[in-house]
This record gives sequence, structure tokens and C-alpha cells, in this order.
Amino acid sequence: MPFTPTLSTDNANTGVGSQRPQVVGTPLVLGNPSCWFYISANAACAALAPGTSNAFVVPAQFTYGNGGRNILRADDLVQFDISVMKRFRFTERNSVELRGEAFNLFNTPTFSAPSTTINVASGAQVGSTLNAARTLELALKVFF
Repeated sequence: MPFTPTLSTDNANTGVGSQRPQVVGTPLVLGNPSCWFYISANAACAALAPGTSNAFVVPAQFTYGNGGRNILRADDLVQFDISVMKRFRFTERNSVELRGEAFNLFNTPTFSAPSTTINVASGAQVGSTLNAARTLELALKVFF
């Protein structure tokens, strides 16, 4: 899922929010929920990648940044679902069906897009997941 880095302020003084930063290097994607992409405003980023420089900076006052739209990517969806069923026939019309289903079988979290703001301490942090935890279901269905 693509997302766009943004600023928390109206830097260009136009009254429009979600302005884009100036890109001054290649963005470093760490992929950690506390720091998805590197920004120096987030202390967790500095701890995960010490000595790294910012790829995004706030542009000069009264100007727009050159950051493109949807230039970074969030986590990939990885989820395995499985269903197993067996029908037991007693007569031509009467039967029982036993079904077992597992959703997100390996319990793999898929993180949602992070906070896109580059000039606040909570920027680049992931706040939730897109998929639910592992769910198991067992069902019995009677046909008569």
C-alpha cells in the first residue's frame, strides 16, 4: 500500500494541509513498527539506524517541497487461510458436514500505513494492523 510523506504545518502559507517535504536523499525504509521509514524527529529511528541522515526535510518557508505522491510503501499483506471439510452421508438425502477453517493460520501481522508526518516525534510510527489475529472455526451442518 503506497503512502506519501507529509508536513504537519502549512509551510507554503497557502492554507492547504498535507504539504510534501523536500527530498534530499534516498529514503531508508526500516520496516519497524516504531520507525517504518527514517526521520530524525522520531527518537526510535535514531536508535534503530544511528548515523543515518534525513532523506526528507522541511522546505524553505513559503515554498512547496519536491516530494512525490505515494513514494513509500507500507507492509505487504501476508495471510494464509485454509478450509477443510468432510461430508458423511447416512442416506441419499441425509448427511452431516464437518468443516474446519483457519484464518491467518500462521498469525502473521500486516502493519497498516505509518504516520506520514516527517517533522513530529510520532512520525513514521505504525499504529495498527490491517488483519486480525489467527481465528479458528469449527462447524457441523446437518442436511435432512
